[in-house]
Amino acid sequence: MPVVLACMYAGGEKLTGFTRVMHRTTDDFLMDEVPTFRAQPLHPKCDEYCDFPVADRANAVVQW
Repeated sequence: MPVVLACMYAGGEKLTGFTRVMHRTTDDFLMDEVPTFRAQPLHPKCDEYCDFPVADRANAVVQW
Protein backbone atom coordinates (compact mmCIF):
# COMPACT_ATOMS: atom_id res chain seq x y z
CA MET A 1 0.00 0.00 0.00
CA PRO A 2 2.72 2.61 0.80
CA VAL A 3 4.31 2.09 -2.63
CA VAL A 4 0.93 2.62 -4.31
CA LEU A 5 0.47 5.89 -2.41
CA ALA A 6 3.99 7.06 -3.29
CA CYS A 7 3.34 6.41 -6.97
CA MET A 8 0.41 8.83 -6.90
CA TYR A 9 2.68 11.84 -6.21
CA ALA A 10 4.81 13.73 -8.74
CA GLY A 11 7.85 11.64 -9.59
CA GLY A 12 6.32 8.59 -7.94
CA GLU A 13 6.14 6.76 -11.25
CA LYS A 14 9.93 6.37 -10.98
CA LEU A 15 9.56 4.27 -7.82
CA THR A 16 10.16 0.66 -8.81
CA GLY A 17 10.65 -0.97 -5.43
CA PHE A 18 10.89 -0.40 -1.72
CA THR A 19 12.54 -2.33 1.12
CA ARG A 20 12.28 -1.27 4.73
CA VAL A 21 15.30 -1.93 6.95
CA MET A 22 14.17 -2.57 10.53
CA HIS A 23 16.47 -3.05 13.52
CA ARG A 24 14.34 -4.85 16.09
CA THR A 25 14.40 -8.32 17.62
CA THR A 26 10.79 -9.12 16.68
CA ASP A 27 8.51 -8.59 13.70
CA ASP A 28 5.98 -5.76 13.72
CA PHE A 29 2.58 -5.17 12.15
CA LEU A 30 4.04 -3.87 8.88
CA MET A 31 6.03 -7.02 8.07
CA ASP A 32 3.17 -8.43 5.97
CA GLU A 33 2.46 -5.10 4.25
CA VAL A 34 5.91 -3.74 3.34
CA PRO A 35 8.92 -5.75 2.10
CA THR A 36 11.17 -5.69 5.16
CA PHE A 37 14.69 -6.77 6.06
CA ARG A 38 15.00 -7.31 9.81
CA ALA A 39 18.56 -6.73 11.06
CA GLN A 40 19.79 -7.96 14.43
CA PRO A 41 20.12 -4.86 16.66
CA LEU A 42 23.18 -4.05 18.71
CA HIS A 43 20.91 -2.76 21.50
CA PRO A 44 17.95 -5.18 21.80
CA LYS A 45 16.61 -3.27 24.82
CA CYS A 46 15.60 -0.53 22.37
CA ASP A 47 12.65 -2.71 21.31
CA GLU A 48 10.93 -1.45 24.46
CA TYR A 49 12.43 2.01 25.00
CA CYS A 50 15.69 3.73 24.16
CA ASP A 51 16.96 7.29 24.65
CA PHE A 52 18.52 7.20 21.18
CA PRO A 53 16.54 4.65 19.10
CA VAL A 54 18.46 5.26 15.87
CA ALA A 55 21.70 4.03 17.46
CA ASP A 56 21.43 0.74 15.53
CA ARG A 57 20.58 2.29 12.16
CA ALA A 58 24.08 2.25 10.67
CA ASN A 59 24.66 -1.36 11.73
CA ALA A 60 21.28 -2.39 10.26
CA VAL A 61 22.21 -0.89 6.88
CA VAL A 62 25.56 -2.74 6.96
CA GLN A 63 23.72 -6.04 7.64
CA TRP A 64 21.33 -5.36 4.77
